[in-house]
Amino acid sequence: MAVAPRMRDCLKECIDKTYEKLAKSEPISGWTLYNGREKYLICGIDEHILIQALAKGAPLEQRDIYVLDIGAGDFQWCKALVKFINRNEAFPITKRVHVIGVRGEPYEGVQVVEKERCILYRIGALKVEDITTELIRNGLEGIHLDLVVSRWAIRHLVNPVETVKAVFDLLRPRGGVFLFDGFFFLKPREKLNKVNVYQRMVQLLLQSKVDFLARKFREDSSVDHFILQRSDERTFKLDLVCEGITRLDDSSKPKGGLDSKVVVHFSGLKERKCFSEVELPHIFYGNRALHDWLKAAHLIPSHLDWGPLKCKDQFPLHEAILKNQIDRVATYVGRDADLKRVDRRFNTAVHIAIEKNRLQILELLLRARVPLEGKNSKWETPLELAIFQENFRAIELLIEGGVAISENEAKQLKKLKLSHLLTGSLEADGSGRVEDSIKKRRRGWV
Repeated sequence: MAVAPRMRDCLKECIDKTYEKLAKSEPISGWTLYNGREKYLICGIDEHILIQALAKGAPLEQRDIYVLDIGAGDFQWCKALVKFINRNEAFPITKRVHVIGVRGEPYEGVQVVEKERCILYRIGALKVEDITTELIRNGLEGIHLDLVVSRWAIRHLVNPVETVKAVFDLLRPRGGVFLFDGFFFLKPREKLNKVNVYQRMVQLLLQSKVDFLARKFREDSSVDHFILQRSDERTFKLDLVCEGITRLDDSSKPKGGLDSKVVVHFSGLKERKCFSEVELPHIFYGNRALHDWLKAAHLIPSHLDWGPLKCKDQFPLHEAILKNQIDRVATYVGRDADLKRVDRRFNTAVHIAIEKNRLQILELLLRARVPLEGKNSKWETPLELAIFQENFRAIELLIEGGVAISENEAKQLKKLKLSHLLTGSLEADGSGRVEDSIKKRRRGWV
């Protein structure tokens, strides 16, 4: 992140004053009701089960797991996690877990305690906005964080945007996860009471090019919930410029809590209309692969589902099909995430190719073994859409490509006098789908 020269000293002064106030306070955390918990349940995720899943999925040669709680209060979350790990026989015994709790207030107790399979760090008087240097100062140099959590804390920082970038860049590549709730920042000359915090956060995360999920959540004094995962070596892309600072009084602070006396203005944030309708609290918006991994691991509640964002650059494969750009489609077919992605009407790439009669592209998708069973917002499978449009060639391609055929679809094909496509051994399975010998052979797509 760049800082306009005139703002550099002012921003540093604000951060230092906020830190010094906390560092010189009483050695107790005085946040009363929102002073840490045994579980934060950000995005409905049980952090104990999440760290167990991350530990089990870690490479065999990785002996140490690192967990960080930012704004740890009285360290309840850290102590509860240590207790869970040491009492849980299912937790990998070959892993040693470093549980690190940090807060701005001083801490006068024993800072580092080794407890069976865990090492517990309780670190006070830590300047979170300088998290990398502060961890090094406390003997934690060169670590990669497997899980970071922060509840009710980041929004109180002077510069939360750059802090989130710094924390993300400390995550372990190919797996590290960061759970946190939202915070406040402004565009130049913008007023705090005019900002949709949720949409502003989503715009920031889209621009950062990281894998994320966002959930609208305003209960329990949260400012929405967010999940980031560092899926590769890339860092958090932050091309904003700090342009100004607004000093706040109590009357201008938003509901939900904001302890910082200032809010920072940034230029360079791209405005995008991200949502096609009102943001829904039971929907995760963002990276579907991340959602599917969490769902498959039973880490998020079953009533929470995924929904697509309304951003053009979120559906590059769909756009290429709409424009009949065959060469461009060919560059995407090797990427599983692109092939599985759906647009805001839950259309897969195959749906779009059939709808627009892009038969050459449909053949290309089928050769890449693209999933064929998804339903769009009208509850149409690709085959049902092709039947509805009476697109005979698309129907043939789908059947030759191995699509499963329901009993109802088989009836519709007979009405179109296409029963010859169903010749062979047809056996209905228990779900009402039909197994076709043509499907089993995948004729022509090997």
